[in-house]
Amino acid sequence: MTRHNYFPRKEDMAFDHHEAFVASLALTVSRARSGESALAALPTGLRVRGTRARDPVIGFAPPRSHRMIADSTRLVARLRDLERRAADGRALCAPS
Repeated sequence: MTRHNYFPRKEDMAFDHHEAFVASLALTVSRARSGESALAALPTGLRVRGTRARDPVIGFAPPRSHRMIADSTRLVARLRDLERRAADGRALCAPS
């Protein structure tokens, strides 16, 4: 078995929780209280769900992970691609 069995691209190893993060945003918005905007629901929902657990899916990865991504042009480009694909509703880890 090689990394290709699990990750279509080498860069995707750094974003193994990305699909779960995007799905968690949709779930949080879908659970908003009646009359609450999606924008208002997100901080509260994410904080309640993940802050106490320091859930890496909502961004509580160690600072060295953030530095690794920020210091790599390939990882930054892949992150931007993933965000664009999520906004378009396309599969996140499928090759583009």
